[in-house]
Amino acid sequence: MRRAALVLLLAVGCAGRRPPEVDVSEPPVWSTKDGRDTTRIELAAALVEADAPEAALEMVADLRKDGVAGPALDTVHATALCDIGLFDDADEVLQASLARHGRSAPLHNALGILRMDQHRLDEAVAAFEQATRHDPKNADYQNNLGFAHMSAGHHEAAILPLRTALKIDSTSRQTRNNLGFALAALGRDKEAWRVFRASGPEADAHYNLGVGRELRGDTGAAREAYASALSIDPAHQPATQALARLVPTAPEPTDAPRP
Repeated sequence: MRRAALVLLLAVGCAGRRPPEVDVSEPPVWSTKDGRDTTRIELAAALVEADAPEAALEMVADLRKDGVAGPALDTVHATALCDIGLFDDADEVLQASLARHGRSAPLHNALGILRMDQHRLDEAVAAFEQATRHDPKNADYQNNLGFAHMSAGHHEAAILPLRTALKIDSTSRQTRNNLGFALAALGRDKEAWRVFRASGPEADAHYNLGVGRELRGDTGAAREAYASALSIDPAHQPATQALARLVPTAPEPTDAPRP
């Protein structure tokens, strides 16, 4: 939940003119009840992001006692419930809120995350599609849609939302890596390599390419990529673990049976 920045506009008077008078009788936004409630909801959301869902739920309960309602509060409530594993309760909160606020992109996004946690991937895709439909310029929602498509095995369908997310926010390493995984899963290794290489060190790029090759079932090519990562950085733990997992160990010799 992003808070809009407060910008103070200073009026500059032209020569021979007095600057416009500013009405100072109106209280600042943060001193109004709505402003305070918004701040409390944002604090609850920050607690969820800080892995303190129980504290967030306490704040949500206090807000509801004070008569606060709306999709923003419902989104935080459901997200905190998901974090402690109460998926059915989170589903109930989201469905009730969507019945009243069906065009709320954050609610649809929260439902998509819930469906991912429940491994109901096609429903997650549908929820993220609704989120991007109602807020197409949100990079997080586009990335979530692409990731859900990948998780469901729809690698070709993942490309467009991931590229859209990068057009909105080209700084997201997570989105670039997701795009690289989707490209590698489709066998488009050269494109995937360029994406991975733009995201970080060369050893990490080789490792990520290996992960993408595993997604398409090419374990031989994946082993080569992991070995390349280790040739650059012998201490690369993810590549070490991946290579050990894919390279079969020779069976231990057994004593020959005696006649």
